[in-house]
Amino acid sequence: MAQNASSVEVSNDLPEYSEYVVRALHQITSMTTVEREKSAEHVEAEIHQITSMTTVEREKSAEHVEADETRNSEVGDWTRQKKFDVKSEASKEELPLR
Repeated sequence: MAQNASSVEVSNDLPEYSEYVVRALHQITSMTTVEREKSAEHVEAEIHQITSMTTVEREKSAEHVEADETRNSEVGDWTRQKKFDVKSEASKEELPLR
């Protein structure tokens, strides 16, 4: 029995130490993985948010629409008038008297 008791003591000491190390490594690895996953999701969400904000700001700006559309064209004038209720620079100019 003494032999079993000593082997039990040895086996109890070593597994506790190795079990502790394994748990610590597992916990650190899991936390790191979770942090990486959260960071990747956050970055993807942030990129999407920035893209969406840029798109919205671009749509709200008459200058961008005028730059995107052909200048002084009927399509450009129609787009600006419909979206922003503004007229192009060409239509704002005074026409010469006949």
